Amino acid sequence: MKEKEKRLLIIAVRLFTVFAVVLIFAIKAYSAQISFMAGDVKVIKKGKASAAQFQMTLYSGDILKTGKGAFADILYEDGSVIKIKENSSIIVGNKSAKGSDSLSVTSGIISAKFAKLQKDSARRVYTPTTVCAIRGTEFEVAVSDSADSKIQLSEGALQLLNPYGKLDIEGDEGAEVVVAEAPAEAGNGELVQWKNEQENQLDKNPEQKADAFSQYVKDFRKRSESASKNISNLEKKRSTVIKGGKDKLDKANKDLDNIENDVENDLYMNNAANNSIDGILSRFRNDKKGMYDKFLKVKAESNKVMDQQKKNFTAIAAVKEAYRKAYDDILKKHKEGIDKIKGGFDKESVKPKK
Repeated sequence: MKEKEKRLLIIAVRLFTVFAVVLIFAIKAYSAQISFMAGDVKVIKKGKASAAQFQMTLYSGDILKTGKGAFADILYEDGSVIKIKENSSIIVGNKSAKGSDSLSVTSGIISAKFAKLQKDSARRVYTPTTVCAIRGTEFEVAVSDSADSKIQLSEGALQLLNPYGKLDIEGDEGAEVVVAEAPAEAGNGELVQWKNEQENQLDKNPEQKADAFSQYVKDFRKRSESASKNISNLEKKRSTVIKGGKDKLDKANKDLDNIENDVENDLYMNNAANNSIDGILSRFRNDKKGMYDKFLKVKAESNKVMDQQKKNFTAIAAVKEAYRKAYDDILKKHKEGIDKIKGGFDKESVKPKK
């Protein structure tokens, strides 16, 4: 090979390497981003709305809204895609959960196609009334302005759960989850029609929906108070658990994981429900003053509960970190003890004599 050709080859290799590195960083630089969009799509960041942009990165707490005839696709790093249909609103992650990117549907319709997950990994989609726990799945979610949810599965499996129960669906099954009720099986149908029917019921009987919301928030409050006590108890008995050794710490860490999981799920659902209440307040502001005032009280109570949920989420993170350090210390001391034994072992003394 001629000297000139060698130099050109080296330059080409270097350029390819730089391009590959830039591409890798470009792919890994976002958690979720807008990969496609058309029409009136807005993103609200820290309370300020602006027009969405192609390839815009979405962070925890960002809200995306599509107008009439508009739509947007959200792409995750693992290749999972969420298609946001017209007149819909979603929240990415949660401001209280640092680095979170789970999506909450607060109104409208989405379709989702999730990549197959690695073992022990988890993905979730939230609505005001349920958690959709995912394992490589294709499905649609509709959330009415009354905060009720309908889920239609086309492939894979989902577990739906909320404070009132769980439901596993698979294949082409569907489910409906109304405010303050457990998930229930439901046949597949036209989601737009279902959504309109739920909203008509809200207009006809807002009193019933207000009562359901009031009960829902009360139940969140009870669960939050219970979680707070459990977190406090685990903090108080930390020294006793540490003295009990690795097995005691293993059990305590499992208990903490379960509490954290419930607190996080409740925080997401309450936050989504809180956003739904905002929509209902706008709906009744001008012509149903009595219902507006009733929902305003529910909103105030939801805000209080959410404040406690956020405190619980922060508190449990601190307790988990303390337990993690204690666990690491025990493992470190155990390793040091093993190394010491190995170091003091005289191999020559046990060799068979010739």
